[in-house]
Amino acid sequence: MANEVYLITHDSLSNIVSARAATRVLEKALKHKGFTPETISQQQMRDILVGPVLKELQLILPSDGVKRTIQQITRLLESNKKAESKVEANPLDVESIEEPEQDFKLLNDAEDAELKPLMEMRNKDVSPEELEALLIEFAQLEHIQTVLTADRKKGEVLSSRGSSFDLVSLSRLANMSLMLLERNGVVHSYHLEHSRYHLFLVPLAGFVMIIVGTAELNVGEVFAKLSALKEGV
Repeated sequence: MANEVYLITHDSLSNIVSARAATRVLEKALKHKGFTPETISQQQMRDILVGPVLKELQLILPSDGVKRTIQQITRLLESNKKAESKVEANPLDVESIEEPEQDFKLLNDAEDAELKPLMEMRNKDVSPEELEALLIEFAQLEHIQTVLTADRKKGEVLSSRGSSFDLVSLSRLANMSLMLLERNGVVHSYHLEHSRYHLFLVPLAGFVMIIVGTAELNVGEVFAKLSALKEGV
């Protein structure tokens, strides 16, 4: 049976990726280092967290968010170790045990605050200024090729950044795709991965935002920005 160090780490990682993904990442790192879930120590877990686990998660999630989460997990493991030491020293002194931090989030409070206006945009009228600001925010991400907004009723391109594509055809294709997808229910956002590109379609208050990035795009950064707009991708 996995020990407490492993369970704490797995539960914490499951807050930023799925439980299955957390298991896969940890098992891969443990196997690489020759550790086991049953016997891994706090120091050994710290070593794989700041090494192979961090490296693996940075491929799919925003780097800064992953680093913060890894730091939080290592602090939690250290707090748990100190608590155990106090119990061993004085098992009756329950009140002296320090409560470890329990809140694990990919985004910090400042980033959440920045995304709150985006959360409201799905169900209210969006001004041209708000739409343009949203477009620019995504266009500034690394490895983004094209970002455009289009009117869903008319299919007209309203604004764009980047090039390399027929924007009119891309807009029509996006609207047609969303119409088909919406036959099965509400679409909050849609992600399509190709060998050369990543495509995101985001319906937004009568408009659609289309985001196209190269294969090198860190999709975790896009997901992080979309997190306040969507319930699932």
